[in-house]
Amino acid sequence: MKRIEKIFKALGTLNIIQVVSEKDDINNILDNIEQYVMEMDDKLSIFKENSEASLINNNAGIKPVTVSKDTFELIKLSKKYSVLTEGMFDITVKPMVNKNNKKNFEQCVNFRDTLGFTDYNSIILNETMHSVMLENAGQGMDFGAIAKGYIMDRIIEIFKYNFVENGTINLGGTTISLGNKTTVGIRNPFKPLNESGYHEAVITFESIDEIVVTSGLYEQGNHIINPKTGEKVSGELISATIIGNNGAMQDAIATACFGLGIEKCINLLKRCNLGGVFIFKDGRIFATEGMIQRIHVKE
Repeated sequence: MKRIEKIFKALGTLNIIQVVSEKDDINNILDNIEQYVMEMDDKLSIFKENSEASLINNNAGIKPVTVSKDTFELIKLSKKYSVLTEGMFDITVKPMVNKNNKKNFEQCVNFRDTLGFTDYNSIILNETMHSVMLENAGQGMDFGAIAKGYIMDRIIEIFKYNFVENGTINLGGTTISLGNKTTVGIRNPFKPLNESGYHEAVITFESIDEIVVTSGLYEQGNHIINPKTGEKVSGELISATIIGNNGAMQDAIATACFGLGIEKCINLLKRCNLGGVFIFKDGRIFATEGMIQRIHVKE
């Protein structure tokens, strides 16, 4: 059995894929996965001038843009999850995120005007042409809250298609262990890196064949925007970890939880058959029913 590791930067993070396999072509499979992730980064990055995301944003209110199958599917799912989360997840939140960048808001009289620019219902999809258009000039998409989850789902499909049954995937904190049980740690949001350069885990649990997505207000500060108010979220949570088998959905819900509040979030997880572990700003920890017996909290 060969143990192979692939490490590369994309999606604004460090990605690590490890596999144990006897397959002769395993290196080619991992190379193809890296190429796929890099291509998705090229399509979805709002910081790349010729990305599909930038083309859609630059043509908002002007004309539709024909996009790749992956981008089209991701946007369809994003609209679906916007409905699911009562609008607390919304990829058209970009104008609010960039509200302090005057260049992006020449059409806006004041900050409150950006509220009208955030509306997932204004995304026009044409299934026949595979095209996407934002209805109003000044609107913009940002895939930061769903891209890694979606790409995780696709990598798992590539593993299954190629009969790769044993490995781990880590897309900057969106993780899964396939074939072998592993210990997953949820970092302590109140402590910086330790002396060894690692984050201290305050919660651990055993996991196998489950996608684990964590969103928090610690590493980048409070960077999550409430799409309905345009302000940074101001709820009780500092960390939300969602456990299941649908990376894109989990990614969207992990972000939405900060605006939904814990009660609505728990009800949503029940409906979607997902688990959750939450850390509050006052240090309290809450786990959903299925996770209570699984987690270990460091004292």
